Amino acid sequence: MASSSGTGAALLAIPTFLARVAWSTVVGAVGVAGTCTVIALAIQLYLHKYPEPPPPVTGIGPMRESSVAAKQLYSKVFAEHHAKLTAERDRHLAGKSSSTTTGAVAVTTTARCSPESASALNEVMTRLLGYIQRDFVAAWFSQISDDPTFLAIVDTRLQSVAAELSRRATHLPLDALLVEQVVPALVAHLVEFRRAEQAVRGGSADAEDRVLTESLELHELVASKYLTATA
Repeated sequence: MASSSGTGAALLAIPTFLARVAWSTVVGAVGVAGTCTVIALAIQLYLHKYPEPPPPVTGIGPMRESSVAAKQLYSKVFAEHHAKLTAERDRHLAGKSSSTTTGAVAVTTTARCSPESASALNEVMTRLLGYIQRDFVAAWFSQISDDPTFLAIVDTRLQSVAAELSRRATHLPLDALLVEQVVPALVAHLVEFRRAEQAVRGGSADAEDRVLTESLELHELVASKYLTATA
């Protein structure tokens, strides 16, 4: 009799146990959902207060968008300018070749750069312009933008300049350049420097003047006098 009553009590306790388990499950689910909601709200508030920064600008205004058009426009202007200079040079050479002396055509033979010298000059100029491109233009422009279009245009223009200088060097009259420009400039410099040195040192040759000659003060005084005379 006692065994049957214990079994009945156990059977009556099962629904109560299941009801408690169901209630605990509901309370736990509500707690988890509430926690997730609070975390989501906190994330939204944080993103609203501290938004993600915009991506860095990698171009100068519309330069990146219209780089092709800008390159075409620059090339057109450069081509027109080059054509104008070429036409002026041809007119100058034509007028110079048609000039005559009294009774006969003046024929002059001038020394010009050989193709080997022009090629060596072209290599030196290309290397020099490459250094300028790397150490000055690229170093400055890389701090503003990483767009390679501008650097490519500058490199093209510098290479054109090097090629033009090499072409002109093959037609350069070396004798006229040396006799008419280089030598007179050197002579004038030496004459003015000698005058400045004589004005500073005077005609004395005592011990004090010899000490002055061996010091830096003489060079500074001569340089100052030279600049004053040539100004």
